[in-house]
Amino acid sequence: MFELVIRHSKNLRKALPAIESRLAAIPGFLAAGAAAVRYPVPLWTRLAVHSCKGAGEFVVSLRETLGTLSPHPQKTRRLVSAAAAAFERYAKSISAKRPGKTNGFSLGRERFEWLVRERTGLDWSLPEIEAEGWRLIASLRKEIASEAAKHGRGSADAILTRMRDSWVPEAPLLELYSRSSAAWRDRVIRSGLFPLPDGESLEVTPVPDFMREHFPTAAYSASGPFEKRQKGIFWVNDLGATKNDPAEALREARQHFGLELTSAHEGYPGHHLQFAIQNRLPSRIRRLCSHAIFYEGWTMWCEKLAVEKKWVKGSHAHLARLQQLHDALWRAHRIVIDCGLHSGKLTHASAARMLVEGVGFTPARARADVNWYTSQPTVPMSYLLGRLELERVKARFVDGKGWPLRKFHDWILSHGAVPWAWIEQAADR
Repeated sequence: MFELVIRHSKNLRKALPAIESRLAAIPGFLAAGAAAVRYPVPLWTRLAVHSCKGAGEFVVSLRETLGTLSPHPQKTRRLVSAAAAAFERYAKSISAKRPGKTNGFSLGRERFEWLVRERTGLDWSLPEIEAEGWRLIASLRKEIASEAAKHGRGSADAILTRMRDSWVPEAPLLELYSRSSAAWRDRVIRSGLFPLPDGESLEVTPVPDFMREHFPTAAYSASGPFEKRQKGIFWVNDLGATKNDPAEALREARQHFGLELTSAHEGYPGHHLQFAIQNRLPSRIRRLCSHAIFYEGWTMWCEKLAVEKKWVKGSHAHLARLQQLHDALWRAHRIVIDCGLHSGKLTHASAARMLVEGVGFTPARARADVNWYTSQPTVPMSYLLGRLELERVKARFVDGKGWPLRKFHDWILSHGAVPWAWIEQAADR
């Protein structure tokens, strides 16, 4: 329902029947879900209660908007109220259940290693992955120290914070993101290094008022795998527009510092380009593939390549490599934390502390990041390991066999989001 609302925010009337059908299904779905829960992980219970509060507020925020569009407004408003009440009942039901173990999210080594093979294609043991994470952390720290020394005193985090706090946007954020996305699309075309499918488009759109609290600073929503129009939505959440105090508005706008790399990651040549191509593949099964080791590895490769090619523009372009390395350090910590949480070596608190001490996160941001690590095993490690896997395959075909980079990009994107090892196996047949 959330996806329907965000994709049709400019014409909710069109999506109203589909939205209402989902509203009607929510009470039964949540009742069945609550009945299935046994000994819930305490952390997940807290998160679910919080999510239910947000979900209830979300559907309530739609009540009047949908009611004015509906030919049967009273019925539509009743559906919204029933859905909101169902979220409240679900939260109460799971809160009343006997809790499971505090670290009940931990899979254990055997299950985790099975998921690694299934989701990443890597035949590595948990200790091997963890050791690779620590190696990458040490290597990146050296690179960051060397790069930071070029930009003055202090850590990379301190330098980037100073630059962010001195940034004054030269235009409204929506305009800056629109310019940036158009410029990245032009760079992709002029570079000749990436395929660009016919009929794709990317719309830079402000987050609707009733959705502001449900989005980060920016986000991407891909078209469905079988939609005729491959129109991606690049959402910009300008919370500064809600502030009357100019100083508060500027503080909010500065959260978008570094929007150039954000645009490359979410739009061209990142997620939008990759999914627009995938959603036109002849194989309907490949269109549905969603292995994070591929699509997150692809976006991290795009960021690195953009920095190497000096495609990042703007007043802080000279900091692009430092920002890219710092983000990679964050992803290296994710590898170690992913292993630690699911081997039982790390608790939620100790994992969050690693991000505070190792990456410079605030405690609140670190806790929020670790929250989803607990429920998405192997996805956190997939970002940096995915880029390294891409680079390993690239070394074989570009450096080893002399393929042009464009041929390599065409080839890997023709497979859909599957593990890199599987793509290699297909090449060897």
